[in-house]
Amino acid sequence: METAEQHWDLLNENILEPLGYPEQRRNLFPRDDLLQLAGDDCKDLISASRKICHNLNIKRSRTCDVRKLIGKMDVLPELVIDLQASSARGAAAMALTMCLAHTPGLDLDEVTTGVPPDADVGELLDAVSGYDTRIARRIRHEEFYDKVVLAADEALEAELLKDLDKT
Repeated sequence: METAEQHWDLLNENILEPLGYPEQRRNLFPRDDLLQLAGDDCKDLISASRKICHNLNIKRSRTCDVRKLIGKMDVLPELVIDLQASSARGAAAMALTMCLAHTPGLDLDEVTTGVPPDADVGELLDAVSGYDTRIARRIRHEEFYDKVVLAADEALEAELLKDLDKT
């Protein structure tokens, strides 16, 4: 019984507390129900992580084991920053191209240095409101970046490319 209590204390400290089950919440449930709830929370967290990876086009995120999924989730903050930068460059390229097409004499160097000091930025932002969405909807993100291959998947990716070359 003493060993069981020690294990229960470890479970509380290492699993239930990080999942958001402090002692006062744990006391509301029988142990079996508490374990079921914690298990359901873990499954939901895994499912949400897989969806995030899938939506960001991270390969094999739907079928990998949890340890690999944790690795994939660990690199997401840097990856999202890179994807945001790619999308921003894509939107800027499209907006500048449209401006140049309508005004061929536009000095892109001057335009991209910033807003002139005497300009009313608030008024300008109001003037473009809505048009930014129009441009954003035209962006096809896959044109600016491919499906992501994480470092741990590079060997598998090389194998896949080799197989594709054979066909």
